[in-house]
Parts: sequence; C-alpha cells; structure tokens
Amino acid sequence: MGDPLITALVYYIFPGLVVSILSLIFYQVLSTPLGWYIVPALAAGAAWARYGGNKGKKIKNGERYNAIVVGAGFSGLCMGAKLAEKGIPFTIFESATEVGGTWHHNTYPGCACDVW
Repeated sequence: MGDPLITALVYYIFPGLVVSILSLIFYQVLSTPLGWYIVPALAAGAAWARYGGNKGKKIKNGERYNAIVVGAGFSGLCMGAKLAEKGIPFTIFESATEVGGTWHHNTYPGCACDVW
C-alpha cells in the first residue's frame, strides 16, 4: 500500500488522538450541571423579551406628562433623546451657559485626550 508510518498515523494514532480529545471535551461539558447552561439562557431570553423587543414604541398618553432633566451633560442629553424617542415632552435644565456637564466645566490634572 504505502509507507507503514503514514498508515499507522492515519489509521491508528490520529483517530486515537481525536477520540481522546473529543471525549475529554464532552466529559467537561456534560459533567457541568445542566442548570449552568439553562439558567443563563432563560435569563438572557427574559431580558431580551423585556428590554430588546420594544425599541421605539411610544408610551400611551405620553404627551400628558412633562419630564424634567437636570443637567445637560452626556447623561442629560441621552435622557432627552430617549424621552423624545418615546414621545414624552421634556425640559433640560443646565446651570451653565453651555452644554457639556462635568467634563466641560472641571479640569482634571494629569488627564489628557488626543482628540481635538
């Protein structure tokens, strides 16, 4: 047929290594309690059903309310965008003359940014 070394590698050694490695992997996976897989999967599914499936839905009678957002920093502007997305009127109050929040008004010695 061919070289006996290649025949031994192909028919005996390689399959033996593959079976050993696969049995080790299966043992590790199957020896873990099934709850370690099911509970996170159920939690992820519940979180997706609760928070992932209602993007952009308007709130019923949202125009009847008026929200107040204190501060025009990153969080305040994000809150304004989310309220506008849901159709709720809002007012953003800022103590300074411009938007920017803490990062705009304070200085932090030693901190640097290369984006200007």
